[in-house]
Amino acid sequence: MAFIPDIGSSSLASQRASCSSADLQKPAKLDGKACAAVGQPDLMALFKSVFSEDVTQAQCLVTESDFRGKDFQRQLKETVDHLLSLKTIPIFNENDADSSGIFWDNDSLAAILAKELKADLLILMSDVEGLYSGPPK
Repeated sequence: MAFIPDIGSSSLASQRASCSSADLQKPAKLDGKACAAVGQPDLMALFKSVFSEDVTQAQCLVTESDFRGKDFQRQLKETVDHLLSLKTIPIFNENDADSSGIFWDNDSLAAILAKELKADLLILMSDVEGLYSGPPK
């Protein structure tokens, strides 16, 4: 989800605003992975507020290397089936902000997961404008 670094950078920026003047003299570099890590709890809190209290969510982090494993598809299906049997909604997130091969963001990850899981329904929340059935060009 593209907005995770934004959530994290806001948190880090507000923390920095309360720092001492000596701390502010040190250069601050807010890289995407640090911002995403800090934003993760806020993101899950947002999902918790979106669903009713009787709906449980689970965060499932995946990396490109997971998809390269020969047992991954079976493990993925077993995990999702088990979560669904517990009436828990799996929320997937890619765990590598610099992915460039199998998937490059959570939108592309969602499409790959829908295919791998043979999903009947995919709900994609995205900050990308429009709905396309193929590449816009």
